[in-house]
Amino acid sequence: MESRINDELTLAGTDHSVAVVGPILKWEAQEVGAIVAVFIVQRVPSGLVVAGGISEKYLNLTPGHVWVSAPGNTQDWDADAVVNATLPGLSPGPAVAYAHARIEDANGQLTPFNWTVHIRLKH
Repeated sequence: MESRINDELTLAGTDHSVAVVGPILKWEAQEVGAIVAVFIVQRVPSGLVVAGGISEKYLNLTPGHVWVSAPGNTQDWDADAVVNATLPGLSPGPAVAYAHARIEDANGQLTPFNWTVHIRLKH
């Protein structure tokens, strides 16, 4: 599985949550599914704010065959990244998204895939 994170993400009303979305660009034939853990990190005057979340399990649309995203044939993953309610929230502006996918193959083996994206948060 190859994936990304959209470079512009929307904060929820309280600024303690952000909907993280990204396209799945490719599935290899032997891959059957994946779960993505994501962290959004933003520097604020008092230090760092971190929001985290985990996606549901996404399945390969064509198991046994290589699948590549194309116009009109896309698949996105999403997860809600949440900041602890007792901490300061996120703000509109720059942040960094770190993602870790656990990709499952047809034999049940898991392979990690990590990526980092500089993003912009907005209301």
